[in-house]
Amino acid sequence: HLMNFENIKNLAIYGNMKLDGNRDGAIIGGQYGDAGWQITAYGLRVCNVEKFSIENIDTYDHLLDGLYIAGCNSKTSPDVFNPNYSGSIRNVHSLRNSRQGCSFTGGQNISFYDCNFADTALPSFSLTSPPSSNLDIEAEINPIRNANFYNCRFGTASGTSLVAASSDSRGVNFHNCRFINAIGSTLWVQKPEFKFFNCYFNGYTEGSYKTDIHKDRTVYNDCEF
Repeated sequence: HLMNFENIKNLAIYGNMKLDGNRDGAIIGGQYGDAGWQITAYGLRVCNVEKFSIENIDTYDHLLDGLYIAGCNSKTSPDVFNPNYSGSIRNVHSLRNSRQGCSFTGGQNISFYDCNFADTALPSFSLTSPPSSNLDIEAEINPIRNANFYNCRFGTASGTSLVAASSDSRGVNFHNCRFINAIGSTLWVQKPEFKFFNCYFNGYTEGSYKTDIHKDRTVYNDCEF
């Protein structure tokens, strides 16, 4: 990792930081992990941090993910609101990374504002790994609840602009976001309570969550396809 913060209570990062993964200048060995090169070459990794605020960061050309976010939540009572757990990510630009623009892997009460995730795992890169998504919502650290994205952009990725297909995630909202993918698909949601408000989609959409429970359905309100 270029920057790794783990198992702490409070974290604040502010101010015009550039994290360059130098993918094209890296000496790359053989494949590692379940698929591709699952090496610990993150730009900024935040894991099991109770409260955090991150602003004004460019993170790009990394051999794994530009951004990895896991806040805190109870594994046994994830739906119980905890005022001690929250996170804010504002004006982060995660571009040209080899696996994900952002892996969002846990936490409750987390909001992203004015972020840009784009050009992930492009065919021209010297190294790529699946899922090859701009944003992968996968609660591998702890359950995800009450997450919001405001005015964020999800651009081209060889996989999906946004994928949410595994682990315990629900209650994620997108407000005035744009999904534009010229290579892969824009959206693949297989988790409950994902809602999109005033969002724009340009590209192939793979699917929404299937359920007979009304509150769990994928909702598109005033969206343009």
